[in-house]
Amino acid sequence: FESIKKMRLLFIAVAALLVSCGSGKNVFDNKDNAFKNFNYPEVNFINKAEGTKGWEIYNRIVPDPVALIQESSLGVVKTLYWSDADSIPSVKKINYSFEDKRGISAKGGSVPEISINHIKLYTLNVNDLRDMKWEVKYP
Repeated sequence: FESIKKMRLLFIAVAALLVSCGSGKNVFDNKDNAFKNFNYPEVNFINKAEGTKGWEIYNRIVPDPVALIQESSLGVVKTLYWSDADSIPSVKKINYSFEDKRGISAKGGSVPEISINHIKLYTLNVNDLRDMKWEVKYP
């Protein structure tokens, strides 16, 4: 009998603790509203692959590279911070270039201006379409 009383008391204590610890509001429910004042960086898109097979594939998957980079920057901020009131480094400009050649993609620079070079040789095959969708994280 004594153990049942202890269990009941423990249950009541835990329930009271859970009720008192929060408002019952899930912090993720209002995630988009938490970033309503987010300042999107200026995106300078540089297409170094105009007329190539790689550009044809990329353009089919990513019709608006500037929007992709801006939405991706917001996605990174949402992952790392709780709201736009946090101390978020202010990236003012992103130079984003696309090249269809053998090479290695790279990121350079630092706040307030960074550069992203998307470099890869593409051909028109199914694997390239799948790979590019994964690489650029585009739905």
